[in-house]
Amino acid sequence: MKTSKALNYNFKAIIYLFCIFLAFPYSTFSQAKLIQVEQEEKPGRQNYFGSSVAMDGKYAVVTGTHSQNPESYNGGMAYVYELNNGKWQLRSKLYPDVSYSQDRFGQNACSIDGKTILIGDWKNQKNPNGAAHIFQLEGDTSWQYVSLLQPKDTIGVDSFGRTVALEEDIAVVASYNEVFIFQPNAEGRWKQTAVLREKDFNTEGFGNYLKITEGELYISAAWEDKDTLENLGAVYHFKQQLGKWKLAQKINPLPKYYQNRLEFGNAVAVNKETLFISARRMNIGSIPGPGTVSVYKKVNGKWEFNQILYNENFKYRVYGFGKDIQLTEDYLFVLEAQGEEHNTTTFIYEQKGDNFNLVDTIQGNQESGKNFIAASGNNFLYGNGGNDFCDDFRGGCGKAYFYSVKTPQGPSTPENSISSAAEYGFSPSKIKALQKKFNGSDIQFDYINEDLVYKMRHKETGLWGMFQDDRELIPMEYDSIKFFGFNHPFTIVGKDGLLGIHTSSWGKIGQLSVSCRFDEFKIYRHEGKYWLAGKRNGKWRWVNWYNGYESSSEKEYHQELPVYTNWKPGRY
Repeated sequence: MKTSKALNYNFKAIIYLFCIFLAFPYSTFSQAKLIQVEQEEKPGRQNYFGSSVAMDGKYAVVTGTHSQNPESYNGGMAYVYELNNGKWQLRSKLYPDVSYSQDRFGQNACSIDGKTILIGDWKNQKNPNGAAHIFQLEGDTSWQYVSLLQPKDTIGVDSFGRTVALEEDIAVVASYNEVFIFQPNAEGRWKQTAVLREKDFNTEGFGNYLKITEGELYISAAWEDKDTLENLGAVYHFKQQLGKWKLAQKINPLPKYYQNRLEFGNAVAVNKETLFISARRMNIGSIPGPGTVSVYKKVNGKWEFNQILYNENFKYRVYGFGKDIQLTEDYLFVLEAQGEEHNTTTFIYEQKGDNFNLVDTIQGNQESGKNFIAASGNNFLYGNGGNDFCDDFRGGCGKAYFYSVKTPQGPSTPENSISSAAEYGFSPSKIKALQKKFNGSDIQFDYINEDLVYKMRHKETGLWGMFQDDRELIPMEYDSIKFFGFNHPFTIVGKDGLLGIHTSSWGKIGQLSVSCRFDEFKIYRHEGKYWLAGKRNGKWRWVNWYNGYESSSEKEYHQELPVYTNWKPGRY
């Protein structure tokens, strides 16, 4: 292989130039449709409508932490919406029986399951230790206040109601360092049935995030330290055994991901077979804090690491991937705290086996600290509690955005087999003549450039080549060949599981300019030129697409590669 001489660059320029790159592989086709935008009838400054959101089936809840209610000017309100004929209609406004202006009703803490809603109120003025509230649906549309939840013993309890989770008849409420579990008794009254304490597990931040699914409880301890590492984080998985909650598994990040302030467990989502745990501050290579979501699969009843997900367009000043995670039967939703435009971004994935296909992204606003997401089925809700101005005078009023997501079909690919030969200018007799001349069988036509270009598979070897009419462009030597992009100077070929580069034959002599020795390529466009990043032996480097020279600098991720002032990316 060929390696370039030492390269010069200015570090400040690296960050700037890298950030303006456009990576071709990072593209999506729209699948999320904005259905409606909701706001309070009388928006109030710092009401923070959207400061917490929840969704289950046809019901959705949006809280306004400081919205006016009949009991208090800034006591907070929860708005319940019902999906009807494709539109979300406001059905109820919920608030506690006793409310004060400095309460934190629904701040970061709201959950709905079926006909029950649980809302945290960690700074409740009447109950200084905090509170949580249960509402239930009576009839078809009447939601009623049912119960105030409080710990049996409030000594030492602080910020009760800061996070909550709900499933059927199990309500889970976290304080600063304890997690309380409530269930209704025979008379239907909600009573505390268990408490799990931080000190019993020698951890910190116990209850940062809660999730209960299939009767199993997941408690985040994102501030847990390990040895000299601060806030490394962990997630505790509990199951009920003989009426008691027992620790089934403690899930730690993989040692290779250890770092200070990782905050593993910032958010959690789970179904029967897959567990998702975010670490929104995880460094990737030399880039600080893009964030990741770790994926676990259940093997013999235990969760085992499978892979990590991250924003493939990560770079400097893009961070917080995994600020929140939501999961439905068909989709995974991941909130990123700050994207390229300094706003939040929600990534929507569809899972196919172990593969996660990005089907859309949704841009939010710049108040990343007050954005939350919820999802159910193919519906998605984005709460924007920190919306700057709802009109010319009031800030922090907040809005809620309702989306629907359709099943992705993928970009449409025109029919390009032999049966459609006539559409590409080939008669049946011409096809037979070409097959005979090149000893070929299968044919695929170039739907990008057309111009009588096609790929043909050799009848005996099964290898592919590329042709224009009766002229060979690329010899029949490859397991795979991609068509040239429009006016692109090169394309990617594959052989024996590895990739190489073949230059264009239009107007010049085409050749295998980069031998098939790479596992993966990424193509960038910078200042009108194509730059090629190649991955080999687990490392990325720049590759000159015309002569195969490689840069001496190697990185774990292609996004880390700096822009060199004297690097020649190809023949220009």
